[in-house]
Parts: sequence; C-alpha cells; structure tokens
Amino acid sequence: MGTAPVPALKRKIHRRDLLRGHWRSPDGWPAVVRPPGAAAPERFHHLCDGCGECASTCPAGAIRMTGPKTALAGHSPQIEADEAPCVMCEGLVCSDVCLAGALKKETPDTMRIAEIAFHAEDCLAHRGFDADCGYCFERCPLRGKAITFQRGNGPELDPGECTGCGTCVFFCPAQPKALSPTPL
Repeated sequence: MGTAPVPALKRKIHRRDLLRGHWRSPDGWPAVVRPPGAAAPERFHHLCDGCGECASTCPAGAIRMTGPKTALAGHSPQIEADEAPCVMCEGLVCSDVCLAGALKKETPDTMRIAEIAFHAEDCLAHRGFDADCGYCFERCPLRGKAITFQRGNGPELDPGECTGCGTCVFFCPAQPKALSPTPL
C-alpha cells in the first residue's frame, strides 16, 4: 500500500513557529479542533482574543487554552478528543460566552467541529480481537445516528450525522486509536 503525497504548504513554516510547536495547516493556521461555533481558521485567529471564557465555562473541561498567553502568539482554545471530548452539553455554553465573535451560537443539532476517520486496521472488533468491543458506539451521544455498530465488523460512521465531538475517540481502547479527528 503506497502513501499519498503530502500537499505543499502555501506558507513557509518559520523557525519560531516550529519552536512553538505549531503544526500549520496548508492555509497557514494551526490545524486543531476548535470549540463548537468556531469561525473559519483565518477569521478565528483574527477574532479570538484568547480570553479563555469558553474554556472556563465548559462543563466537561474539554476546551483547553494552548500557546503562550500573548495576543499574537496563538493563545487560543482547542479540543483534544483523546484527552477530553466535547460532550455536546445542553445549550453549548462555550458558544454563548464569546464576546469577541470567534464562536457563534450553536446547538448540538447544528454543531460540527471535526471529521472523524475510522481506521479499520486498528479496530479491535474489525480485526477480530474483540468482536463485541463497541465502546465507540455505546458512548456516542448520537448513537444509532452518527455511528452504528455490527458485531465483528466494527463501527460505521455517518459523516452527515457525526458532529466530530470526539467521544468515540476518547473511549476507543485500541492503541493506536481506531478513530481520529480531523479539524474542519
């Protein structure tokens, strides 16, 4: 099986960004999963002032502030699903408290924060190690809609229903994980 070519970056990666640990997406902005209602990356980075209100109001502790706490250094909110997924809390309070406009009001029905990829080669159920695993299916807030599960085959994701909350990623016992989020 060959590997797909990596697309060239539109912007040069500067040494200072590399030292800060910022992985840049092809459009030049850090490729991370943002809270529900986040503006497009280029707009988000101009609007977000790094205040941290969204992180402090998140009942699940899923939103974490990353980067140095200076206006121009990338101090901003992100969600790392394998550490703490978005639980799609009632009201999505994180999108209510953003006064800078970097997050717009969302509901669990309309939010979409990432695309979840399924890696069959890492899935315990798909590979036959644990045909009844199903942790991803059992923990999904949209169980039966965003993800279905067949014994021995593993999960099947519906990209049209999946919000990208990352709960399936968090609860997947496989190492490496059989599910992974890709920022939008």
